Amino acid sequence: MNEGLGYHRNDLLNKDETKISKCTRRRRESGISVGPTDESSALKRIAIASGKEFIAWQEALPALGRLNLATENNLVCIFALCFGLQLYKHVSLTSTVPAYLFGAPLTTITVGTLVDETFNFYHQTFQTGNVTSSFEATLGKHMDSFHCQGLFFQVLRHYITNSCKGKDFKKRKEQLLTKLMQHQGIENPTAEQLQVGRAQIKEFLKPSQKLIDQYAPKFLAGRSAAFTFSDLEKAMNAGKSHTK
Repeated sequence: MNEGLGYHRNDLLNKDETKISKCTRRRRESGISVGPTDESSALKRIAIASGKEFIAWQEALPALGRLNLATENNLVCIFALCFGLQLYKHVSLTSTVPAYLFGAPLTTITVGTLVDETFNFYHQTFQTGNVTSSFEATLGKHMDSFHCQGLFFQVLRHYITNSCKGKDFKKRKEQLLTKLMQHQGIENPTAEQLQVGRAQIKEFLKPSQKLIDQYAPKFLAGRSAAFTFSDLEKAMNAGKSHTK
């Protein structure tokens, strides 16, 4: 890490907004590089700096979100493992995206390559001010990148697939139905009232553009979504056709 963010677990987990702001205000683009100590630990925790301290992913992601918010969604994270490309499965739709740009290898990458290309990447970034082209010219030769817009897209897709269908969705609808009846002061609803209530909840929970409009401001730390629900819907439908 750089610009006074520190090299210790407590620095990354610090929730003091004043300290975070002070550490990040001098540079719009701040960077963090993280990696596992071994394959078995990769899905559970990451090593910080010298590798003498560890932090669980469920702690790291909110912490990175706070840092990214302080940098106005300009934080760059370079992961030394492919798990970084699976973040959409672990990031909440109601949280702030952990970084503006993520980089992670699809296959094994040597420490020497990671160190050299990471240095080259930040050097070029601070010289040109163009994160994307700098990544492509350096780390991009060995890694894939994931933009915050792409992560938002995937998180929404994951949310719709897992929370708007199946058993969990049915359970959620019934819970909302109970709350709706209570809100309307109905203690013993009739079959007709339940039918009307279920129809209202189904319409309310139906994925649409309002889903993007509702979550984009916080998730993207003030940036607007670069896609519409129509784009998301087309991608999901295309994915279905490919699996048939």
